[in-house]
Amino acid sequence: IASGTVQAYVFATGDVPPGERARIADAHEFLLRVRHALHYACGRRFDALTRVRQDEVAATLGYPDARDLMAEYYSHAEVVHAVEREMAGK
Repeated sequence: IASGTVQAYVFATGDVPPGERARIADAHEFLLRVRHALHYACGRRFDALTRVRQDEVAATLGYPDARDLMAEYYSHAEVVHAVEREMAGK
């Protein structure tokens, strides 16, 4: 997950307001929880959240279904993507 790299860069440079830092940290934490749940579901390191695994990961993390998990996933992924776009423009 690339969000760790983005988070480290943003925190080191101080180019992002504190409120954005909190959003990046939240996104990073969420994406790591999903990644760990995925590894657990697969029984090994596996970083592709396929449709086959979405329901299992959702249940592991306490979501009612994969749709709710993926809605939050994409929300956090958009935060990371927006910061990456912003940093690429500097």
